[in-house]
Amino acid sequence: MVAEPQDYGLQAQRVAFAATDGIPLVAWWLPARAEPEEVHGTVILAHGGAGNRSHMLSRAAFLVRNAWNVLAVDLRMHGESGGEWMSPGYYEAQDLLGAATYTRDRGERGPIILLGHSSGAVASLHAAVQSADVAAVIADGAFISPEAMMRGVANVVANDPNASIWRKLGVRLAASRTLQVAVVLPMYALRTGHRLQLERASAQSAILGLGARPVLFIAGERDSVVPPENARRMYGAAPSPLKRLLIIPGAEHNNTYRVNAPLYEAEVLAFLHTVLAADTAARPNKRLKLAGATK
Repeated sequence: MVAEPQDYGLQAQRVAFAATDGIPLVAWWLPARAEPEEVHGTVILAHGGAGNRSHMLSRAAFLVRNAWNVLAVDLRMHGESGGEWMSPGYYEAQDLLGAATYTRDRGERGPIILLGHSSGAVASLHAAVQSADVAAVIADGAFISPEAMMRGVANVVANDPNASIWRKLGVRLAASRTLQVAVVLPMYALRTGHRLQLERASAQSAILGLGARPVLFIAGERDSVVPPENARRMYGAAPSPLKRLLIIPGAEHNNTYRVNAPLYEAEVLAFLHTVLAADTAARPNKRLKLAGATK
């Protein structure tokens, strides 16, 4: 853990639930600072690779202050959660679907928004496609495909004067699609029992499935691992009329919030206001559908 909720003045409840494929997960439930009738909804936070739920606490703090409940999740094989293998965000979508189910089981009926970073952002996009409960997605540092992400890592390592020639060669080979198909993916299937198809794991494959749901893409202007062109391409492909794109000046992959917190907060809160307005406008239609289904 890099921090605790009390470091940000947050009240937290440690909770546990399961992903939709049964993997046990641990999270913090961080209640909104608002009267129950004034709570807007719930934002589920998903960290990136090699992180854990504590890495998302700074984002949780401003959301809680602005009347949003937050559920900060340890994704599989991270933090306190179970699991013996991970993926580049594709299977982690099942963790977020479990988190959405947990939120509804608590009795929370406001809109659910997924906010993920890096592979957590990819997981958020895939989860949204699979659940009508997800009202919107905020994808911070999402990579358009696993190959694109590995190419970015290879470029960073290639320009690192402290990296050995063997490390540079290894990462470059790992970024090769030919090697991934011939070696990496078969080894992954052998270890996990799951065949990971690169086309299905790509965030690009989830974009069209979002339909009209609001989506906000965030990227760091100086991100060498996942260049902002990833976000621009996904933004261009998204069919939603309520899509937004935020490029944080001077930010890299892991510091989009830290580099310019006021800009980040203002854009996210403005986007969430749009989500609330869309959710309110859709409620009569939702009630009509529900009434028709119960006849």
